[in-house]
Amino acid sequence: MSLDKKYSKEIKQILAKYPPEHKRSAVMPLLYLAQREEGYVNKDALKDIARILDITETDVASIVGFYTLYHDKKGWQIPDAGLHRPALRPARRGGVHG
Repeated sequence: MSLDKKYSKEIKQILAKYPPEHKRSAVMPLLYLAQREEGYVNKDALKDIARILDITETDVASIVGFYTLYHDKKGWQIPDAGLHRPALRPARRGGVHG
């Protein structure tokens, strides 16, 4: 099932936030929507997003490749924002600071 049929309400809400001449700006929210269920953006979803936004599949794929938030392979999970905090490191002993 295509992305726009499966999530038509959500896609309309996302697109409504952008002027029609700048709808390509909705690419990141649509990618997040596409990977929400399976944990990655599959090829069909990538094609659907390109079609919905009237941009090339290469444009969409380049965004997936650039941002570590998006994944194009199975095995990834969308992180829970509450779990991503910098790890606390124990204080160093000796050296300049102690």
